[in-house]
Amino acid sequence: MTQAQTLVLMECKDLFTQPPILEVSYLAGSLQEIRLRLPVLMTKFVEPVQLGATDFFERWRQIGGPPREAQKIFSFRLSPAGEVDVTRQRRILEGARLQVLDGVDANPNNSVAAGVLHMANAGKVGCLLRLEPNKDAKLARLTVRTTNDLASAEMLRVLLAVLAVDQGKL
Repeated sequence: MTQAQTLVLMECKDLFTQPPILEVSYLAGSLQEIRLRLPVLMTKFVEPVQLGATDFFERWRQIGGPPREAQKIFSFRLSPAGEVDVTRQRRILEGARLQVLDGVDANPNNSVAAGVLHMANAGKVGCLLRLEPNKDAKLARLTVRTTNDLASAEMLRVLLAVLAVDQGKL
């Protein structure tokens, strides 16, 4: 059996909500075709952006609320010590290629992050978010604001799949 390794370079042309599909055709006695769903999410094309508190909140106000805002209140797990797991929150947001902005929110349990989604056809989309957990209620509010209403909804969906107790599927 022979194996061939192929490097796949991707460019985001426009906003997508379903993973891209790679179609591979090859000869193995006869023509064979397989379709592979690539493990790529919209967040793969986000560039982290460092902002100070003043810049963050100015842009937050400029984007405004709906339809460029997507928000959800969801249940989450506390750490084994019964605290908000700020380290886990940070890892998840950084894994989505967002820059976690330290010192922007007065509440140390809250996370604030920023990034820019790069798309070849649709251009750049600014992404801002706030994650506000409530330890006592075991609920958190995730608010995503972007300069594109579809991007806000998709970013919210992707992050909830990892953050929320009952979501869990992309």
